[in-house]
Amino acid sequence: MKELLNLTGKTILLTGASRGIGLATAQRLLEAGAHLVCLSRTSGGLGALQLQYPQAIVHYGVDLSNAAQLELCLNNLPQRLDGIIFNAGYFKPALLCETALLDFTTHLQVNVTAAFQVIRHCWSRLRDSRGAVVLVSSLAGVPNVEKFPTAGAYTASKMALTGLCEVLAAEGREFGIRANVVAPGSVDTDMLRSAYPDMKADFKPDDIARQILFWVSDASAPVSGSIVMVKT
Repeated sequence: MKELLNLTGKTILLTGASRGIGLATAQRLLEAGAHLVCLSRTSGGLGALQLQYPQAIVHYGVDLSNAAQLELCLNNLPQRLDGIIFNAGYFKPALLCETALLDFTTHLQVNVTAAFQVIRHCWSRLRDSRGAVVLVSSLAGVPNVEKFPTAGAYTASKMALTGLCEVLAAEGREFGIRANVVAPGSVDTDMLRSAYPDMKADFKPDDIARQILFWVSDASAPVSGSIVMVKT
């Protein structure tokens, strides 16, 4: 199993890499030998990792809520990619009847449309490498799991991400491309604490990072199209 988790020689694109689950995932991927292409608005905690792994991280500062800015950024990506981990997320809690249209569309752009943009742009690279896609969702994006009031826009976007994964798995099968969703319960991140300051999280970011490493690595092959719920 340890050999299958080895990512030496592989280049992985990771979004939302500067903090929380993304930063913990970056640490795990680097320890496994990967080279990282990181997309996030700021470098955040990546600065320390860049000092530790100076040759293994390339960071692009990009706001995923800006579709045009993201398209320009994607033109600078390396020609080889062995995997994509779409971890970036946006969450602004509000009752649906009080959610501004701009906030609703921002949820969709950051949580779903940006994933579509990245994967569409990199599809030929994934075909060349028979790569893996991991979409980081939430239990909010899994049908028949109890939902929270004030999380309507977030839930809609994560449900869409789940559907996107299932179609990617179907369309990528003939090319050896795998796509899976990791859908955790509550995770101790800045985003959760900001939205629900009194909530006690079920998981630490590294708990989810270890799952992501498994699903982007050869250890999880040949599974594709799975919605992996991480819950207590």
